[in-house]
Amino acid sequence: MDIDQTKFTRENHSALKSRFPQLDDETIARYLLARGNDLTKATELLSKAEQWRNIHYPILKEDCMNELSKGIIYSHGVDKEGRPILVISAAKHNPKNRSIEELAKAILWVIEIHIKRIPENLSKYTILLDRSNAGTKNQDIAFLRRFSKLFQDQHPERLHRVIVYPSGLIFWSLWNFVKWFVNPVTRDKVYPVMHLSGVQEFIDDENIPTSMVSHQFLFEFFLAQSDNREGNRSICMILLIILMHIQKSSFKPRERRDRVVKILQATFSIQIKTLLLGIMIRNSYIVEEDIV
Repeated sequence: MDIDQTKFTRENHSALKSRFPQLDDETIARYLLARGNDLTKATELLSKAEQWRNIHYPILKEDCMNELSKGIIYSHGVDKEGRPILVISAAKHNPKNRSIEELAKAILWVIEIHIKRIPENLSKYTILLDRSNAGTKNQDIAFLRRFSKLFQDQHPERLHRVIVYPSGLIFWSLWNFVKWFVNPVTRDKVYPVMHLSGVQEFIDDENIPTSMVSHQFLFEFFLAQSDNREGNRSICMILLIILMHIQKSSFKPRERRDRVVKILQATFSIQIKTLLLGIMIRNSYIVEEDIV
Protein backbone atom coordinates (compact mmCIF):
# COMPACT_ATOMS: atom_id res chain seq x y z
CA MET A 1 0.00 0.00 0.00
CA ASP A 2 1.32 3.45 -0.96
CA ILE A 3 -0.19 5.27 2.04
CA ASP A 4 2.46 7.19 3.97
CA GLN A 5 2.06 5.82 7.48
CA THR A 6 4.57 8.29 8.88
CA LYS A 7 2.01 11.09 8.51
CA PHE A 8 -0.39 9.80 11.15
CA THR A 9 0.03 8.16 14.53
CA ARG A 10 -1.00 4.68 15.61
CA GLU A 11 -2.85 6.20 18.56
CA ASN A 12 -5.03 8.39 16.36
CA HIS A 13 -5.61 5.55 13.94
CA SER A 14 -6.76 3.26 16.74
CA ALA A 15 -8.97 5.97 18.23
CA LEU A 16 -10.67 6.74 14.91
CA LYS A 17 -11.04 3.03 14.17
CA SER A 18 -12.83 2.53 17.50
CA ARG A 19 -15.38 5.16 16.49
CA PHE A 20 -15.93 3.66 13.03
CA PRO A 21 -15.28 -0.09 13.48
CA GLN A 22 -17.18 -0.93 10.27
CA LEU A 23 -14.49 0.77 8.14
CA ASP A 24 -11.23 -0.84 7.03
CA ASP A 25 -7.80 0.37 8.17
CA GLU A 26 -7.02 1.98 4.83
CA THR A 27 -10.12 4.16 4.92
CA ILE A 28 -9.34 5.24 8.48
CA ALA A 29 -5.78 6.14 7.41
CA ARG A 30 -6.98 8.17 4.41
CA TYR A 31 -9.28 10.32 6.53
CA LEU A 32 -6.51 10.96 9.05
CA LEU A 33 -4.17 11.95 6.23
CA ALA A 34 -6.82 14.23 4.76
CA ARG A 35 -6.92 16.17 8.04
CA GLY A 36 -3.21 16.16 8.84
CA ASN A 37 -3.51 13.55 11.62
CA ASP A 38 -5.94 15.78 13.51
CA LEU A 39 -8.23 13.28 15.23
CA THR A 40 -11.03 15.79 15.89
CA LYS A 41 -11.15 17.05 12.31
CA ALA A 42 -10.84 13.54 10.87
CA THR A 43 -13.73 12.38 13.07
CA GLU A 44 -15.87 15.31 11.93
CA LEU A 45 -15.09 14.71 8.25
CA LEU A 46 -15.74 10.98 8.46
CA SER A 47 -18.97 11.48 10.41
CA LYS A 48 -20.34 13.83 7.75
CA ALA A 49 -19.24 11.50 4.96
CA GLU A 50 -20.92 8.51 6.59
CA GLN A 51 -24.12 10.47 7.22
CA TRP A 52 -24.23 11.51 3.57
CA ARG A 53 -23.64 7.95 2.38
CA ASN A 54 -26.36 6.58 4.65
CA ILE A 55 -28.85 8.93 2.99
CA HIS A 56 -27.75 8.74 -0.66
CA TYR A 57 -26.24 5.26 -1.08
CA PRO A 58 -26.42 2.92 -2.80
CA ILE A 59 -26.17 4.75 -6.12
CA LEU A 60 -27.63 2.58 -8.86
CA LYS A 61 -26.48 2.68 -12.47
CA GLU A 62 -30.04 3.01 -13.75
CA ASP A 63 -30.46 6.19 -11.70
CA CYS A 64 -27.79 8.02 -13.72
CA MET A 65 -27.80 6.33 -17.14
CA ASN A 66 -28.67 9.54 -18.96
CA GLU A 67 -25.44 11.20 -17.80
CA LEU A 68 -23.36 8.03 -18.02
CA SER A 69 -24.38 7.51 -21.66
CA LYS A 70 -22.83 10.84 -22.65
CA GLY A 71 -19.34 9.44 -22.11
CA ILE A 72 -18.19 12.41 -20.07
CA ILE A 73 -16.37 10.28 -17.50
CA TYR A 74 -14.97 6.77 -17.96
CA SER A 75 -12.08 4.44 -17.05
CA HIS A 76 -9.28 4.06 -19.60
CA GLY A 77 -6.16 2.00 -18.96
CA VAL A 78 -3.45 2.76 -16.42
CA ASP A 79 -0.65 5.29 -16.03
CA LYS A 80 3.04 4.33 -16.05
CA GLU A 81 2.90 3.54 -12.33
CA GLY A 82 -0.02 1.16 -12.73
CA ARG A 83 -2.70 3.47 -11.36
CA PRO A 84 -6.04 3.30 -13.22
CA ILE A 85 -6.87 6.37 -15.30
CA LEU A 86 -10.20 8.15 -15.00
CA VAL A 87 -10.81 10.20 -18.15
CA ILE A 88 -13.05 13.26 -18.09
CA SER A 89 -13.99 14.46 -21.58
CA ALA A 90 -14.83 18.14 -21.13
CA ALA A 91 -16.09 18.65 -24.69
CA LYS A 92 -18.93 16.18 -24.12
CA HIS A 93 -20.35 18.16 -21.20
CA ASN A 94 -23.06 20.74 -21.79
CA PRO A 95 -24.11 22.65 -18.64
CA LYS A 96 -27.34 23.66 -20.36
CA ASN A 97 -28.33 20.06 -20.92
CA ARG A 98 -27.62 18.20 -17.72
CA SER A 99 -29.22 17.25 -14.45
CA ILE A 100 -26.90 18.50 -11.74
CA GLU A 101 -28.02 15.83 -9.28
CA GLU A 102 -27.84 13.00 -11.79
CA LEU A 103 -24.40 14.10 -12.98
CA ALA A 104 -23.13 13.98 -9.39
CA LYS A 105 -24.54 10.46 -9.02
CA ALA A 106 -22.94 9.40 -12.30
CA ILE A 107 -19.52 10.65 -11.24
CA LEU A 108 -19.74 8.99 -7.83
CA TRP A 109 -20.92 5.75 -9.43
CA VAL A 110 -17.98 5.72 -11.86
CA ILE A 111 -15.52 6.59 -9.08
CA GLU A 112 -16.78 3.69 -6.94
CA ILE A 113 -16.29 1.28 -9.85
CA HIS A 114 -12.94 2.87 -10.69
CA ILE A 115 -11.60 2.46 -7.15
CA LYS A 116 -12.15 -1.29 -7.40
CA ARG A 117 -9.63 -1.33 -10.28
CA ILE A 118 -6.81 0.04 -8.10
CA PRO A 119 -4.15 -2.65 -7.52
CA GLU A 120 -3.77 -3.92 -3.97
CA ASN A 121 -0.35 -2.32 -3.59
CA LEU A 122 -1.73 1.12 -4.50
CA SER A 123 -4.51 3.32 -3.14
CA LYS A 124 -4.87 6.16 -5.63
CA TYR A 125 -5.88 6.78 -9.23
CA THR A 126 -5.00 9.32 -11.91
CA ILE A 127 -7.45 11.70 -13.59
CA LEU A 128 -6.85 12.69 -17.20
CA LEU A 129 -8.88 15.81 -18.01
CA ASP A 130 -9.28 15.76 -21.79
CA ARG A 131 -9.95 19.34 -22.94
CA SER A 132 -9.63 18.57 -26.64
CA ASN A 133 -12.16 20.70 -28.55
CA ALA A 134 -13.59 22.07 -25.30
CA GLY A 135 -14.35 25.74 -24.71
CA THR A 136 -16.22 28.13 -22.47
CA LYS A 137 -19.54 26.52 -23.41
CA ASN A 138 -18.41 23.38 -21.54
CA GLN A 139 -17.54 25.14 -18.28
CA ASP A 140 -19.82 24.37 -15.36
CA ILE A 141 -18.90 26.58 -12.41
CA ALA A 142 -22.21 25.92 -10.65
CA PHE A 143 -21.60 22.18 -10.61
CA LEU A 144 -17.98 22.50 -9.46
CA ARG A 145 -18.87 24.87 -6.64
CA ARG A 146 -21.64 22.61 -5.39
CA PHE A 147 -20.01 19.20 -5.62
CA SER A 148 -16.20 19.52 -5.63
CA LYS A 149 -16.05 19.32 -1.82
CA LEU A 150 -18.46 16.39 -1.75
CA PHE A 151 -16.21 14.31 -4.01
CA GLN A 152 -13.20 15.13 -1.85
CA ASP A 153 -15.03 14.31 1.37
CA GLN A 154 -16.32 10.97 0.10
CA HIS A 155 -12.98 9.80 -1.25
CA PRO A 156 -10.11 11.68 0.43
CA GLU A 157 -6.53 10.78 -0.49
CA ARG A 158 -7.66 8.79 -3.51
CA LEU A 159 -6.33 11.20 -6.11
CA HIS A 160 -2.72 10.80 -7.18
CA ARG A 161 -2.56 13.28 -10.05
CA VAL A 162 -4.78 15.32 -12.39
CA ILE A 163 -3.32 15.80 -15.87
CA VAL A 164 -5.00 18.61 -17.79
CA TYR A 165 -4.47 18.63 -21.55
CA PRO A 166 -4.48 20.83 -23.51
CA SER A 167 -4.33 23.61 -20.93
CA GLY A 168 -4.57 27.05 -22.52
CA LEU A 169 -5.88 30.44 -21.48
CA ILE A 170 -9.45 29.19 -21.06
CA PHE A 171 -8.36 26.53 -18.59
CA TRP A 172 -6.14 28.88 -16.62
CA SER A 173 -8.99 31.38 -16.24
CA LEU A 174 -11.29 28.64 -14.95
CA TRP A 175 -8.68 27.01 -12.75
CA ASN A 176 -7.66 30.29 -11.07
CA PHE A 177 -11.27 30.58 -9.90
CA VAL A 178 -12.03 26.95 -9.06
CA LYS A 179 -8.79 26.16 -7.22
CA TRP A 180 -9.84 28.21 -4.21
CA PHE A 181 -12.68 25.72 -3.63
CA VAL A 182 -10.16 22.85 -3.57
CA ASN A 183 -7.97 22.02 -0.59
CA PRO A 184 -4.24 22.83 -0.98
CA VAL A 185 -3.18 19.18 -1.06
CA THR A 186 -5.47 18.42 -4.00
CA ARG A 187 -4.55 21.71 -5.66
CA ASP A 188 -0.89 20.67 -5.82
CA LYS A 189 -1.82 17.48 -7.64
CA VAL A 190 -3.04 19.32 -10.74
CA TYR A 191 -0.61 19.20 -13.69
CA PRO A 192 -1.60 21.45 -16.63
CA VAL A 193 0.27 20.50 -19.82
CA MET A 194 0.36 22.30 -23.17
CA HIS A 195 1.75 19.51 -25.35
CA LEU A 196 1.07 15.80 -25.72
CA SER A 197 4.60 15.07 -24.53
CA GLY A 198 3.50 16.30 -21.11
CA VAL A 199 0.82 13.59 -21.04
CA GLN A 200 3.27 10.99 -22.34
CA GLU A 201 5.53 11.70 -19.38
CA PHE A 202 2.96 9.97 -17.17
CA ILE A 203 0.95 7.75 -19.54
CA ASP A 204 2.00 5.35 -22.30
CA ASP A 205 0.64 6.03 -25.79
CA GLU A 206 -1.73 3.04 -25.84
CA ASN A 207 -3.55 4.46 -22.81
CA ILE A 208 -3.98 7.99 -24.19
CA PRO A 209 -7.45 8.66 -25.70
CA THR A 210 -7.40 9.07 -29.49
CA SER A 211 -9.10 12.47 -29.21
CA MET A 212 -5.96 13.83 -27.55
CA VAL A 213 -3.66 12.36 -30.18
CA SER A 214 -5.65 13.81 -33.11
CA HIS A 215 -5.75 17.24 -31.44
CA GLN A 216 -1.97 17.23 -31.01
CA PHE A 217 -1.42 16.09 -34.63
CA LEU A 218 -3.16 19.20 -35.95
CA PHE A 219 -1.27 21.47 -33.56
CA GLU A 220 2.11 19.98 -34.45
CA PHE A 221 1.33 20.19 -38.18
CA PHE A 222 0.92 23.94 -37.91
CA LEU A 223 4.11 24.27 -35.91
CA ALA A 224 5.98 22.27 -38.53
CA GLN A 225 5.05 24.83 -41.19
CA SER A 226 7.09 27.48 -39.37
CA ASP A 227 10.25 25.96 -40.85
CA ASN A 228 8.93 26.35 -44.39
CA ARG A 229 6.36 29.14 -44.12
CA GLU A 230 6.23 30.51 -47.64
CA GLY A 231 6.33 27.15 -49.43
CA ASN A 232 3.41 25.80 -47.42
CA ARG A 233 1.32 28.99 -47.28
CA SER A 234 -1.68 27.56 -49.14
CA ILE A 235 -1.84 24.36 -47.10
CA CYS A 236 -1.61 26.31 -43.84
CA MET A 237 -4.37 28.71 -44.86
CA ILE A 238 -6.70 25.93 -45.93
CA LEU A 239 -6.21 23.93 -42.73
CA LEU A 240 -6.60 26.94 -40.48
CA ILE A 241 -9.78 28.03 -42.27
CA ILE A 242 -11.16 24.50 -41.82
CA LEU A 243 -10.26 24.67 -38.13
CA MET A 244 -12.05 27.98 -37.74
CA HIS A 245 -15.09 26.66 -39.58
CA ILE A 246 -15.31 23.74 -37.17
CA GLN A 247 -15.07 26.10 -34.21
CA LYS A 248 -17.38 28.73 -35.67
CA SER A 249 -20.54 27.27 -34.18
CA SER A 250 -18.94 26.67 -30.79
CA PHE A 251 -17.27 29.98 -29.93
CA LYS A 252 -18.29 33.60 -29.75
CA PRO A 253 -16.38 36.09 -31.98
CA ARG A 254 -13.98 37.26 -29.28
CA GLU A 255 -13.26 33.70 -28.16
CA ARG A 256 -12.53 32.74 -31.77
CA ARG A 257 -10.30 35.80 -32.06
CA ASP A 258 -8.30 34.71 -29.01
CA ARG A 259 -7.75 31.25 -30.43
CA VAL A 260 -6.86 32.54 -33.88
CA VAL A 261 -4.35 35.07 -32.61
CA LYS A 262 -2.77 32.51 -30.30
CA ILE A 263 -2.18 30.08 -33.17
CA LEU A 264 -0.93 32.79 -35.50
CA GLN A 265 1.53 34.22 -33.00
CA ALA A 266 3.05 30.82 -32.42
CA THR A 267 3.27 29.74 -36.03
CA PHE A 268 3.34 32.15 -38.94
CA SER A 269 5.28 35.08 -40.32
CA ILE A 270 3.75 38.58 -40.31
CA GLN A 271 2.82 38.32 -44.01
CA ILE A 272 0.94 35.04 -43.60
CA LYS A 273 -0.77 36.28 -40.41
CA THR A 274 -2.11 39.28 -42.34
CA LEU A 275 -3.42 37.10 -45.18
CA LEU A 276 -5.11 34.65 -42.83
CA LEU A 277 -6.75 37.37 -40.76
CA GLY A 278 -8.10 39.01 -43.91
CA ILE A 279 -9.59 35.76 -45.18
CA MET A 280 -11.18 34.95 -41.81
CA ILE A 281 -12.65 38.46 -41.47
CA ARG A 282 -14.21 38.21 -44.95
CA ASN A 283 -15.72 34.84 -44.06
CA SER A 284 -17.03 36.06 -40.68
CA TYR A 285 -14.87 33.69 -38.68
CA ILE A 286 -13.82 36.75 -36.69
CA VAL A 287 -14.94 40.38 -36.85
CA GLU A 288 -12.63 43.20 -37.83
CA GLU A 289 -13.28 45.30 -34.71
CA ASP A 290 -11.98 42.41 -32.59
CA ILE A 291 -8.50 42.66 -34.08
CA VAL A 292 -6.46 44.84 -31.75
